[in-house]
Amino acid sequence: MPALRPRRRDVFAGGLALVGLGAAGCAPRVGPRPNSGPLNVRPLAGLAKLPVVAATLARVDAGRLRLNTRIELTAADLAPPPSRINAELLKRPGGGVLALPVADLISLAIQQDDSTASDILLRMIGGPAAVTAWIQGRGVAGLRVDRSERDRLCDLFATGPFKPDWASPEAWAAAREAADPAVRQGAMDAYLADPRDTTTAPGALDFLNRLATGALLVADSGHFLLSLMKGSAPASGLAAGLPADAVLAHKVGATPTALGFTTAADELAIVTLAGGARLAVAAFLAGSTATAPARADLFAGLGALVARAMNPT
Repeated sequence: MPALRPRRRDVFAGGLALVGLGAAGCAPRVGPRPNSGPLNVRPLAGLAKLPVVAATLARVDAGRLRLNTRIELTAADLAPPPSRINAELLKRPGGGVLALPVADLISLAIQQDDSTASDILLRMIGGPAAVTAWIQGRGVAGLRVDRSERDRLCDLFATGPFKPDWASPEAWAAAREAADPAVRQGAMDAYLADPRDTTTAPGALDFLNRLATGALLVADSGHFLLSLMKGSAPASGLAAGLPADAVLAHKVGATPTALGFTTAADELAIVTLAGGARLAVAAFLAGSTATAPARADLFAGLGALVARAMNPT
């Protein structure tokens, strides 16, 4: 009789990687950096917005884009919620046009996890291939962007191409639930095995290290992005386990839970403790059947682990 093996959806797996920040290649490590390999590849989920915004700011640095340039948006530009842009356009009878400056699109993508804002930026700078090429050109290996938020989320839930009628949270939830449960579960399992829109832990840490030390963007753009990350929602996750005087600049990325299954819940963070120590933290949870409170407790526990790692006494 063959040994029983757990199904993919029954596996509750979490991972944490952290490294002290300093000059690239010279930072003291607070824990072993995991080796690269197939099991070390994690879905970026909403974290993909972070390299998209960084690549956009690189265009600003190069003088090819201005933060005050206003972009006109219509219903054809909408991506799945969450999105304040969607909510604003849905208020307008018959659709209409909304014009927002690039700086606002960047802020919405980072601080509100706005998928529509991220996709508009992605289109403006040449698409996923341009973002990945820029990342690699900056010396970051193991991190790639392959799809828009709209395409990625529709693939995740096997909904077919996104429709503007799905722009509200309620309509998007109904569209996700319309597919056969077996098809939906198969799509989520396939998403976990897909090499697209993924990162390795070393790649994520290298990206954060370069951002924090000024090796990724010029000073003004780097400070702007880090300031947005300090105000990024939600304020729970790792923050719940950190000391009250710690400063957190982070981006959270999670997929909606369906069939009791959360495909990915991730957080990238730069943590500054009261004593001045700074750490880059990459936390990933994949294929979880845990409840939302249990997932929150796990990330809070990782935050506490970060604090203990730097202050073992």
